[in-house]
Amino acid sequence: MNLRNLLKLEQIKLSSKISKTYLIIHSVISFVFIFLSFTIRFTFTKGAESPDMPSFSEDPFLNYIGFINNFSFVPLFILALLIAHSVSQEFYLGIYKKHFLDGMEITDMVISKIVLIFILSIGSCILSLVFSVIIGLIFKNMFLDQFFSLKFLFALSVFSIKAVFILTNAYFLTLIARSVSMAIVIIVSYMVMEKLISTAFTYYSFENISQFLPYQNLNIFTSTFSTTSFTIVMITINLFILLSFLTFSKKRI
Repeated sequence: MNLRNLLKLEQIKLSSKISKTYLIIHSVISFVFIFLSFTIRFTFTKGAESPDMPSFSEDPFLNYIGFINNFSFVPLFILALLIAHSVSQEFYLGIYKKHFLDGMEITDMVISKIVLIFILSIGSCILSLVFSVIIGLIFKNMFLDQFFSLKFLFALSVFSIKAVFILTNAYFLTLIARSVSMAIVIIVSYMVMEKLISTAFTYYSFENISQFLPYQNLNIFTSTFSTTSFTIVMITINLFILLSFLTFSKKRI
């Protein structure tokens, strides 16, 4: 089955009311958090203003990085729920089995979801750019060319990578759990466990080890943009994709 047909199938699945609800919630939350990122004070702003008075950066790059580091996980988690719900429903309704009986390859089923993940990630990135431009121009008197500088475009790519990371993780875990609730429990439990492990490593002066934990390294990447953290994040994304192919065997359909 060619890519165009695969995308048509995913488009049909996304046309359901529940999928549209997830997308609307994602859009609303993204706008709210980007608005907060552009209009409240963060530690990266400089100046000697009173703590009781807001201090704003006139550089949209800094505001957008604030959104990535402080708020972006929430709207991206909504998209992760969309992926988890879609996959679990396809298992529950026997859609995967039907696709397989119709001659659709296992690899096609996985590739269709991976392509959807990239489309959602890029779409979310573009949406965040539009919201940033609107808020920056209306509320902060910023200039349009500031949003198309190399460093702001770089920040957009960082957001896209973070989105792909979270969505591929959610997809892989849902393939294992086969249900939205179990996938959420696994994701949240793992993040809490990883945070505790990272804290323990830091307490016993093993900070260098904790940076190799997936979500901890993702936070390091979005904060420092180091080559090492970027490499680990990309390896982890590819590992999630590989494990998805391995997990999605004929026996699990």
